[in-house]
Amino acid sequence: MTNSTSTTRLLRRAAAATALAMTTIASPVLVASSNAADAIQYTTSSRGAHAPNVVMPFIGTRGYTDLKTFRAATPTSRGHRGTEFNAACGRQVVAVHPGVVETINTAKWAGPNLVKVTSTPGGISTWYGFMSSATVTAGQIVTSGQVLGTVGNLGRANGCQLRLEVRDNGDTTQINPTTWLRTNVGHPIPGGRLLGHDGFTLVSFNVLGASHTRLGGDRYGQFGLAEVRTPLVVDRWNAMGADVIGVQEMQRSQRADFYARMKSSYTFFPFDGGTDTDNSIMWRQATFQFVKGGSFKVPYFDGNLRNMPWVLLREKATGRTVYFINVHNPATLPSRGDQSRWRRAAIAAERELVAQFKTTGRPVFLTGDFNDNSAAFCPLTQDGLLVSASGGTPSPCVTPYQASIDWVFGGGNVAFSSFIKDRSTREQGLSDHPMIITRAHFGNVD
Repeated sequence: MTNSTSTTRLLRRAAAATALAMTTIASPVLVASSNAADAIQYTTSSRGAHAPNVVMPFIGTRGYTDLKTFRAATPTSRGHRGTEFNAACGRQVVAVHPGVVETINTAKWAGPNLVKVTSTPGGISTWYGFMSSATVTAGQIVTSGQVLGTVGNLGRANGCQLRLEVRDNGDTTQINPTTWLRTNVGHPIPGGRLLGHDGFTLVSFNVLGASHTRLGGDRYGQFGLAEVRTPLVVDRWNAMGADVIGVQEMQRSQRADFYARMKSSYTFFPFDGGTDTDNSIMWRQATFQFVKGGSFKVPYFDGNLRNMPWVLLREKATGRTVYFINVHNPATLPSRGDQSRWRRAAIAAERELVAQFKTTGRPVFLTGDFNDNSAAFCPLTQDGLLVSASGGTPSPCVTPYQASIDWVFGGGNVAFSSFIKDRSTREQGLSDHPMIITRAHFGNVD
């Protein structure tokens, strides 16, 4: 490839990325809408009937029938407050939205395994009746698509059925479940609140180190030079209103460039960059303030230890404190050999720190490039230590839709209302990784 061809390609990518950044409006990535910007952010590859968006109460699209039995109450009739789904007894029933579980065994109409999932106090709640078993416990936080129990023939069921009810306004307003699902499946939960919290935008992004794309680098000519890519990435973060960002591969020159462009509204940790600048945590000063921070050792290539950052931040609007950890685990490469042993050791160190922070009762969020799919997800979600922003099941371990090596996890009193895996970063020459964009929520510390 000639230098002329390379330069032309980079300029085209830069122009395209600039055009995309300029057409992005505030927060379209997190709120479903009907305007033109929706087409940029919500595509079949970036959203759908998958966690944490609203989903149907069954996995898959076949083998169940909505009888559409809801009838609104009138002055002379109580109506029919839910709808029944015919499905095989024993089929798994899943939560249609994220929220907190309540179990009820005294409702004769529902049978002894009634499960209620509440999104936020006074907000949407869904009720699951007639089930033959419940696999969740009171107080448990679930995401959409998480198994609640199994279809049964209990209570006032007419054969193997699920009774689903949707309520709002502190359970005082009955909503037609059929209509509600038709409107909301594939979109974040209406209202955008979870656990009594408005949420904040949490991002994880491997920015692709400057050394990879400069002359002689292994990505030269494939992606833009760092000085071209940096302002376009900053534009995206500003446009989406990112509140906390975990970055990987942000080498010293990139850190200086990012800081110069973002210092008026964001703070970095580590503050001085130290000797290991590649992993940093950034937060919007208007949203969070620093309480304390530090680093911990994680095995990198061939077991060589690297510092990974953590911070404790206080949300200014609520006064609540929350931990953030950002990591980068070693990749298996032709030049480096098999690094899976050291990734396992890294995940063990990350689990240990998360568990330590959770003992304080504070929420914990973990972002990073783990260079593993299920081999990262399964151990990090084992025993309920963490949940992925994009769902999935820890036992038996089933990775979520759109799983990749880039993850956002949360632990403790946390939930997610939106997940976007933005692949356009590769198409626009910004990085060889997608940008992971989530809407995260956390409740009060007990």
